[in-house]
Amino acid sequence: MAQLDICQCSDAAILTDFRCGVVAMDHFIHCDLQQFLSRHECQMYVVFDDRDAVVPVAMFVVSDGLLELDESLKANVRQLEPELYASLTDNEWWQNGKFPVLELDYLAVREDCRKKHIGLALMNAIFSLAKRRLGETCRFIGVDAYCSNGYSSVPFYRKCDFFVAGSLMPGEDTIRMYHVLS
Repeated sequence: MAQLDICQCSDAAILTDFRCGVVAMDHFIHCDLQQFLSRHECQMYVVFDDRDAVVPVAMFVVSDGLLELDESLKANVRQLEPELYASLTDNEWWQNGKFPVLELDYLAVREDCRKKHIGLALMNAIFSLAKRRLGETCRFIGVDAYCSNGYSSVPFYRKCDFFVAGSLMPGEDTIRMYHVLS
């Protein structure tokens, strides 16, 4: 894999020639991302590799959030991920209830760069970013994983050790997932 260069950027115009191949995401990136960036307290990062310094190979947007471990979320984890639940319940922080969480608002890899482990490399960088931004109290990364008839990011996030924390509701196209930072 090529060397990746991750740069914070505030201008979505840098993604003019970027295509991830998921129609809804490409539309959002080209039509609505700049407005999203200006209306939300979030940061966009663009990713280049050493073979193509013109068109980014990936992009992601993150923001800081707060996760409340209410009984409903704990019950979802217990039902959907029983092994994970058993390993978490012994942790003191599991009992405390509220934690900083890094929200992964958007993540897209350029269509012609898929299947090259760029997404996995980015997730490792995002895990490190969470610790740098939010400190040792950050225990989770949250994402609303896109899931439609034509495409689902859920298998990718599962590969990155995210767990499902809810269910896909009728009329929705995302499912809530979390990664527990070690």
